[in-house]
Amino acid sequence: MSVTYKAILIKKNGKLVNKSNAYKTIYLDFVKNLKEGAELEIYIEPIANNATSGQIAKVHTMIRVIASSTGNEFGDIKDIIKERAGFKAGSFSKSFAECSKEDIELAIEACKILAEELNIIVD
Repeated sequence: MSVTYKAILIKKNGKLVNKSNAYKTIYLDFVKNLKEGAELEIYIEPIANNATSGQIAKVHTMIRVIASSTGNEFGDIKDIIKERAGFKAGSFSKSFAECSKEDIELAIEACKILAEELNIIVD
């Protein structure tokens, strides 16, 4: 089972701190539940309206899982997700990197729905 932690940090007095005590509590629980020696990959970037690297990575990971579970090519599943999310019209295909945070959530949801239809666990 994959454990994830998401926080909103703010810069105060030259340090990054949790925006609220709730995020701090979630962080402490997250660390407590990690196995000793666990390795983490972390993406940190300022909040903007465009899709974050983490969101794009999540879509690509879900597509990769679906592709490997079905024996299909990554690009083929990616095209299906883009169609379902409304990012494809004829020969035009919107890049995930060009998406807003809201748009990329449509792709994440499309991945979840496709995976559910195929009885694949992606999240």
